[in-house]
Amino acid sequence: MAHATAVRNVALIGHGGTGKTSLAEALLFRTGATNRLGRVDDRTSLLDHDPDAQERRTTLALGLAPCAFAGTRLNLVDTPGYLDFAGEVRAALRVVESALLLVDAAAGVEVGTVLGWKAAEEAGRPRLLFVNRIDRENANFQRTLSALREAFGERVVPLAWPLGEAGAFRGVVDLVLRRAFSAAKGGEAAEPAEPPPEAADWHKALVEAAAESDDELLEAYLEAGELAPEDAWRGLARAVAEGRLAPVLVGSALGGVGLDLLLQSLRDLAPAPEATQAAGDGRFRGLVFKTVADPFVGKISLIRVYSGVLRPDSHVRNLNRGEDERVGALFRLRGKEQEPVDEARAGDIVAVAKLQHTATGDTLSDDPAAEPLPGIAFPRPVYPVAVRPRSKGDEEKIGAGLARLAEEDPTFVVERDAEMRQTVLSAMGDVHVEVICSRLRRKFGVEVEVGEPRVPYRETITRTARGEGKHKKQTGGHGQYGHCILEIAPGERGSGFAFEERIFGGAVPKQYIPAVEKGVVETMREGVLAGYPVVDVKVVLLDGSYHPVDSSELAFKIAASLAFKKAFAEAKPVLLEPVLELEILVPEACLGDVMSDLNRKRGRVLEIGSEAGMQRLVAHVPQAEANRYAIDLRSITQGRGLFTARFSHYDEAPPHVAQAVIQEAQSAEARAAR
Repeated sequence: MAHATAVRNVALIGHGGTGKTSLAEALLFRTGATNRLGRVDDRTSLLDHDPDAQERRTTLALGLAPCAFAGTRLNLVDTPGYLDFAGEVRAALRVVESALLLVDAAAGVEVGTVLGWKAAEEAGRPRLLFVNRIDRENANFQRTLSALREAFGERVVPLAWPLGEAGAFRGVVDLVLRRAFSAAKGGEAAEPAEPPPEAADWHKALVEAAAESDDELLEAYLEAGELAPEDAWRGLARAVAEGRLAPVLVGSALGGVGLDLLLQSLRDLAPAPEATQAAGDGRFRGLVFKTVADPFVGKISLIRVYSGVLRPDSHVRNLNRGEDERVGALFRLRGKEQEPVDEARAGDIVAVAKLQHTATGDTLSDDPAAEPLPGIAFPRPVYPVAVRPRSKGDEEKIGAGLARLAEEDPTFVVERDAEMRQTVLSAMGDVHVEVICSRLRRKFGVEVEVGEPRVPYRETITRTARGEGKHKKQTGGHGQYGHCILEIAPGERGSGFAFEERIFGGAVPKQYIPAVEKGVVETMREGVLAGYPVVDVKVVLLDGSYHPVDSSELAFKIAASLAFKKAFAEAKPVLLEPVLELEILVPEACLGDVMSDLNRKRGRVLEIGSEAGMQRLVAHVPQAEANRYAIDLRSITQGRGLFTARFSHYDEAPPHVAQAVIQEAQSAEARAAR
């Protein structure tokens, strides 16, 4: 048997709190990969070993849980359910062949259930489902199954059925082979004396789905009215791989029930990697899908091997960056535990430490002429905050620390805004920001303060005006003399700055005209109303005078600045605010609330349509109102809304907004002067 056919790479996805990590821990324990059952609630989880994850008792980054079952290696990739860490789900789905979507038996279909299904569908990954916590109070499998079929269609078919629910739960039934797995014994038991009445109908639905996947199977089914067990499983596997069937299993991760049937289903129904092997001549090629900063080992790169063989102490090429890398030891990660391996073949997921030039999304190969593999489409950050060190002198530490953390997490971006004199961190949400700041403190010893980012307003004028500026100063020796008259006029929006001179008779000597322009440019850069740059203005030098001894470039720069400020005050100045274009996807039930919120934010809806069962809005919203939109939209839609933002244009700010901005600038200037 080819190596890849004995591997199953499966991502555990779903709403937060459905027990993904608990299930991974239970499967590790059941297969003997670990000798203890880790738990999230008491901080003994092998996978959630990060201090931030333990403190919050929730998964914050993808974790690997490799185990072996019946001759097959299962590479389980546990993922966060919280929306701020959706990038981890994207990375996991990029390197697996299938997804196991967890659903809480009491809560049913939740926001994360829908988003997880959609993410797997967009990635083209077949899905199996596991209804967890069937032994929980208020658990109801029939209700949950109906909600799943309503949300995702008739391809959702139960492969297992619970024997009892909540406190009466005593095992699960395999609807294909009609075997029972007993809760009391934790293993296979005989066929129950009274199988659930639904078993026969769902058994027939499964066998029909299996038969329809293959002409020979269909012929056999029509002749006999049944399929042999091995034929049924083979047909179901094809239906799952083609996305025509999403089988539903049921059990309890913490109770350890339903796990044997789940393991068998992952082995027999989840697609093997061979169907997704990268084309090539068998030379090694692998994708780095996650980078981890380990405090003891250093940078660890997680690699999915797509073709060929990777061995320790080999040399490879980073195809994205054109750099050579030396591969040291190879190991499998199981939580934070490391298991050395002698080689990694197509389908394997392994880790390598201390690669010098490689980042998440890069392709490594022993063939320098090979093409890079498709990277990972991470979501764009939508929640900007300004960060500054709590202690003076820590600016460099912040920059270095955030750069290191960005290697682990490509879903946040850090930029130094020289104009606003601030460092802006753009993340996926407020919890994401809190975790980044916590890691910055814990790993690099830097305390930061977080606040609203300053909005890059602009200033301009709305009518033509003239101003005269004269700089005359007499001290010992040469004095200073510069004199000019300027006319300023509004330009087209986005036209920038234009300067010309109409001097006659040498009123201002030609050698001083560049100084006049420079004085205007420097004044525009510093602003007049509130300290923001002036834009879209045409300036004409009309007249002036000079002194043959006392005139200088500096004197004319100062005179030009004075003239510009006077003219600006007479030209009916206004404040411009940046406007973002938001593209928003929300459920139809939330459309009215979202539009009302946009109105409160001074937004203007440009377009409304439908997309993938959601309502799509395009709107212009002032940046000052949109900085916290990631949090607001999540609250309005209960996490089901998504959006992207990009800069659109500058528009005139309403008088009350402009007045508040100007007053704040004047107050800040007064405080600085004290």
